[in-house]
Amino acid sequence: MTASLPRRPVFRPGVALHMEPREVDLTYRGGGCLIELDEATADQARDLLSALRLGGSTREELKSQYRDLEVETILGQLDAQGLLTDSPGAAPSGFTGGQAYRRARRRYLTTMAKAGEFYPRQLSERLFQGTAAQTELIGYAIEYYHVVAHCPRVLAPALAQADDHKSMMMLREFYQSEMNHDRMLIRSLSTLGIDPVKSALLPLPSTFAMMSSLGVLAATFPLGLKAALFVLEEPQPEFNESFVKNCKRLDLPDAFIAPIAQHSDVNEGESHDDISADLFDRIEYVSPEEMQEIEKAVSDMAEQLAAAGQEITDWYGAERRLRLRTP
Repeated sequence: MTASLPRRPVFRPGVALHMEPREVDLTYRGGGCLIELDEATADQARDLLSALRLGGSTREELKSQYRDLEVETILGQLDAQGLLTDSPGAAPSGFTGGQAYRRARRRYLTTMAKAGEFYPRQLSERLFQGTAAQTELIGYAIEYYHVVAHCPRVLAPALAQADDHKSMMMLREFYQSEMNHDRMLIRSLSTLGIDPVKSALLPLPSTFAMMSSLGVLAATFPLGLKAALFVLEEPQPEFNESFVKNCKRLDLPDAFIAPIAQHSDVNEGESHDDISADLFDRIEYVSPEEMQEIEKAVSDMAEQLAAAGQEITDWYGAERRLRLRTP
């Protein structure tokens, strides 16, 4: 834990510190903690917390100054709550928004290249080989529906945390562009007698994980959300073309194929994958700590995407008859 603690710890922007004689209330983005003070060391504890509000002191300086406290333990507990970061002047280096986005893309490509080792049974490979089963194609449409239907809901919290007016408008336009796209998928599925609105369907675990991760990022780490969006919006023209060919090979009706192809064309035509790059272009500085968390968010989303490619094949392709996931 010691090695991972900030060298010059300071409370993150937005942490509220309310001190009482025997307790201190720390709040941050709807969370935080309540610290009960020991009478013998209460004054030092309050001084330490005040010093963390100002920042600038190293851990060693804090330990030397507050000898009656277990400073390292206190810092570890505060850091575990996500309340600490490094004082700005202590950051050894940083990144522009453009640099951060390019690092995020490289992490995405690296993760996807390695993901095949853990998820070798990909729907994309079966599409390219022309061996996908009809149930897998329908299953893909169902999972696609879940993503499109839930995307606006999980994005909404990010609108309240936009950095500036321009970024807020960019997020709002993206949000609005995603609204009602689920109707295209509903039209597609209805041609096969499937209505996910009237008869609720459950998403696969990986699909649920992707939407849940986006929701958590939107509410707690907007930078991570901005980076992860391109993972789901990345154009896949070869995949889409192969999907249509396999649908026609298996005599699925045009009314099923057309809305799915139309939605893919809309995403590509409106350059939805540019949303991450455009948002990061407006960011002047990304700290090394934030960069690490951004790369984690992108890796996580990429791994879930790869898992979805295999889960669709494993669940929907396991039987000749379509298996629906119902509550």
